[in-house]
Amino acid sequence: MTQFQVRKLQDRVQKSKEQVLKSREQYETALVDLKNYNPKYMEDMTEVFEKCQVMEKDRLICFKTVVFEIQKCLNISDNPMYVIL
Repeated sequence: MTQFQVRKLQDRVQKSKEQVLKSREQYETALVDLKNYNPKYMEDMTEVFEKCQVMEKDRLICFKTVVFEIQKCLNISDNPMYVIL
């Protein structure tokens, strides 16, 4: 290999090493940001969970009410029109 080719390869190696260091720093910065965001994420997800629990409770109450109303309509034993002889 010529001196020029060797120098060119050494430059490529050096640039690759610099790029690796730069990428590693970006990765570590991203990890730190992610760790700092984790408590906020947990707080937000707890709030979402609690909202879902309230919605589910309301849904169950509504479902129960509807089912009991249907049961009242279908229960002919309470209806004086259908007296058993």
